[in-house]
Amino acid sequence: MVIYGKTIPNYLKQKKVIRTGNVTGQYAEWWVANKLNLKLAKIGEAGFDATSQDGKNIKYQIKGRIFKTDTGGGDELGAVKNTTNKIFDYFVAVIFNPDFTVKVAIKIPYEVYIRHALKKDKNSTRLILNKTRIEKLLEEEGVKLISVKKNGSD
Repeated sequence: MVIYGKTIPNYLKQKKVIRTGNVTGQYAEWWVANKLNLKLAKIGEAGFDATSQDGKNIKYQIKGRIFKTDTGGGDELGAVKNTTNKIFDYFVAVIFNPDFTVKVAIKIPYEVYIRHALKKDKNSTRLILNKTRIEKLLEEEGVKLISVKKNGSD
């Protein structure tokens, strides 16, 4: 798609919404940072994508995924490396509709993430989300949905 003679990734880079070519991941980071008033980490920062701006240095690992289906196993978010060491305080999952409106965003404490994540290999984990898994996560202490406008856009 082209907007005013530019590809969407180039347009979003110019507008400082994304910083690399990973449109889904970078947009998720930008959206969460704006929604929760976070400061984005430097590109390539190991283990977290944003920090709180309240002086508490709370670290957030953010993953985004375009929603595929309401049925089946669910949507698998990108791998989180080195989860044997607590390098973030919260994991935030953002599931987008195909048009990039936010379907659901959920903030999960590190300890809850570790209990629900699947081991990918000895140094990384993945979280798979579907309606049932989100409902189970929301029963856990400290897990919160991040507000999304009723019509699904933001």
